[in-house]
Amino acid sequence: MWGGLFSGTVASAQTFVEYQHLFRNGSHSPTVDTQIAVPGKTVNMFAWFLVSNAWGEAELGISKPIRPWLGAAVAAGLETNETPWRASAAMWASKGRFFTFFVNEYGGSGYWYKLTGTARIASRTEIGVHSQQFYGTGPLVQISLGQRFKVWASVVEGPQSLVGILKSF
Repeated sequence: MWGGLFSGTVASAQTFVEYQHLFRNGSHSPTVDTQIAVPGKTVNMFAWFLVSNAWGEAELGISKPIRPWLGAAVAAGLETNETPWRASAAMWASKGRFFTFFVNEYGGSGYWYKLTGTARIASRTEIGVHSQQFYGTGPLVQISLGQRFKVWASVVEGPQSLVGILKSF
């Protein structure tokens, strides 16, 4: 979900819209997520929204660069569950051609995490690993199309695959 929260070259919050599509056992599940970032002097404010066929969430939070290459964020909000409260924490690091992002969330529907790590191997191509609760762990390929568009794909045992397109602003 929060995969586009921070760019792979600078540890800063950004506004983006992302479409993801999960393919699993002959079925498919689309998801749309978006973030609206408001840069501040000491912390950045952001709003996070995610909608799928059967679930949704909205959170408000803050992010802070700790070092030029390291940052963190916390957020809280609501989800579509009988116990609607949800909270999340994230950390990311970006140094040279390497980028790592980890987020964990907890709320009425339970625990969820996502970890991505990439290395830029060409000016527009990154490879790495993608690990996500209820999905698994597998390789990740991400390609920049220019104009702040990226496409990415991951495949895990099952067979399952997750593909996405991200537009940052």
